[in-house]
Amino acid sequence: MAFTKKGLGYLSIAYCFVAIAIAFREFYLAAYVIPIGLLFLISNSLTSVDLSGLKIERKLHPSRTFGGDPIDVTIKVTNVTGRDLKDIEVEDIVPLPLISEGGLNSVPLSLLREEALEWTYRISPAKRGHYTVGPTLIRHTDILGFYEKGIRRVEQNSFTVLPTIEKIGTLDLKAKRIGAWAGQVPSRRVGVGTEFYELRLYNPGDELQRINWKASARTGRLVTNEYESEHVTDVLIIVDTTEDVASSMFEFDLTEFQLTLAGSLSSQLLLQGNRVGLTIYGAVRAWVDLAFGKRQLIRILENLAMVKTGPALLPMSYAVESVALALMPAKSLMVFISPLLNEDTVNVISSLAEKGYAIICFTSTLGEVKGIEPRALAVRLLSAQRRANAIRVNSVATLVEFAPDVSLKSQLRRQTRIG
Repeated sequence: MAFTKKGLGYLSIAYCFVAIAIAFREFYLAAYVIPIGLLFLISNSLTSVDLSGLKIERKLHPSRTFGGDPIDVTIKVTNVTGRDLKDIEVEDIVPLPLISEGGLNSVPLSLLREEALEWTYRISPAKRGHYTVGPTLIRHTDILGFYEKGIRRVEQNSFTVLPTIEKIGTLDLKAKRIGAWAGQVPSRRVGVGTEFYELRLYNPGDELQRINWKASARTGRLVTNEYESEHVTDVLIIVDTTEDVASSMFEFDLTEFQLTLAGSLSSQLLLQGNRVGLTIYGAVRAWVDLAFGKRQLIRILENLAMVKTGPALLPMSYAVESVALALMPAKSLMVFISPLLNEDTVNVISSLAEKGYAIICFTSTLGEVKGIEPRALAVRLLSAQRRANAIRVNSVATLVEFAPDVSLKSQLRRQTRIG
């Protein structure tokens, strides 16, 4: 129970009478407190509201969203108390950093028995992550408006804001190891595909559309085109989020750029039929097993949404390399997404490349900063360190560098084949 402004005002008057009576030793003035006390007593006795039978439901739509997309929250209140309810207030708590941007999350209402009321308000999350809405508070005041009582109803509901992903178009990958399923990765073997492999003499039963008529005219015998078969491959995406200090030094958000890239690559690789897994290395570590399909993409994006940058407790050689060696078949494809500011990352990439794994490293250029102030000098020092590490990585793996201010799709188009 909490006093309203009106109730606090009457209490202040009562305390003033008591203070004046004590100060001037005119104790008869304290008798003026009695009518005020009677008003509080009468108001409380005449107010009897049972809210335990009030039914409240909350629905979130959607339960998952991408960065920048709002969430609609629908509240439905049904009066099943068996009596009319007047002058109650229902407030759905919206905790920070969520922002209510449309509709009302607090509504005063009166309900007849068995009457239901439904309304919707909209919230906008600040960025990717996991959020909760609620609980719902029900408040009512006494008949004279001296105090209000409130109860908590409806537990919290949660939703996830996934990192933003971009459509980057088809990825033309090379892989040392391929699976048995048809896909888009060249296998260097004859089979069903789109890339020309060789010519051979026509065999009965060959499709007519595969006959090379020009070669047949030159040789005087029917000649058929053979194509390079295409299959899927296993891809493990490794996201390095240990450089939390470096991310705050640049004009763009390094971590969000890496997560957008990881989500975009995962989406496209799964769309092309590949089996994709995820490892996150940083303050929050996560592992998503290799799998196919849309559900796998949701699992990957939900793990990316939980990322927090910061130093990892375990060395990368143990947390990433040992796990990858145990679970990834030999010659599998590993995709590193890293700012390449940590020498441990370079050492792990070199070690995995020596063991026969195909490595692709995606990294962001850090831009140019002019000036001689300490921040500008620090950025230039980090850029030089990243450049030196990038040269080392490029000698053992495929290095793909991105500018953060250009769309991923346009930059990937410049890569004729990755891997």
